[in-house]
Amino acid sequence: MNTHCQGYILPLKRFMVIVLLGVVSAIAYPQWSEAAERNIIVFVTDDESPTLGCYGDDVAVTPAVDALAADGVVFDNAFATTASCSASRSVILSGLHNHTNGQYGHQHDFHKFASWYDVISLSLPRALARSEYRTIRIGKYHVAPEEVYHFETVLQGNPRNAVQMADAAADVIKSKSDKPFFLYFPHYGVHTPLQAKREMVERYQKVSPKNRQGDPVYAAMVESIDQSVGAVLSALKRKGVEEHTMVIFASDNGGF
Repeated sequence: MNTHCQGYILPLKRFMVIVLLGVVSAIAYPQWSEAAERNIIVFVTDDESPTLGCYGDDVAVTPAVDALAADGVVFDNAFATTASCSASRSVILSGLHNHTNGQYGHQHDFHKFASWYDVISLSLPRALARSEYRTIRIGKYHVAPEEVYHFETVLQGNPRNAVQMADAAADVIKSKSDKPFFLYFPHYGVHTPLQAKREMVERYQKVSPKNRQGDPVYAAMVESIDQSVGAVLSALKRKGVEEHTMVIFASDNGGF
């Protein structure tokens, strides 16, 4: 796997939207966080290939992400640093290659990999907190130690229920505060075991999915993720802050 990793900062008229599927982008820039005067939302899916309408998937029902892509920037040529969930996520949250930040592999079970404590000054939630951001996370964390990747608020919700997580995030968006917020929204989907609502799966079974994965449950999970993105974006619009919010949608390391 190509281990090149490059971050991108692009000014846009409305949303600042970066859509990266099957890739990881380094997004922890202290100089960027100090200059930012807007909200930030980072969606990260797990093990997702480019199975979205904006990437030409004929089966995907992904109107929310497709709308972001139409209004923002889509990257067709970018690279993951490593094919491992924890390591990839540590890159997203530190801006450093995993062999530089110390998170060589998985954080869970017997692996117990973790970033070094001196990474704390570069940690994205820490850097944004220093710039007077409210830092909030919900969903799949999967990095360590907590002292390095510290978020002020940890929202509760079923991490395998994307729409429920979106509802919890909407409550934060609606709350009153003089500070901008950074919402980190990492999904468990579409990591195995594949799980989705029966009615959605049956609908895809009828059309015999021919996307990159060829699995109706996988397709249904992708649609569920898109619904959660749509719910969060709707909350932004109701609050009237969509013009002041940067949205990033990415996969951690692509499909297996």
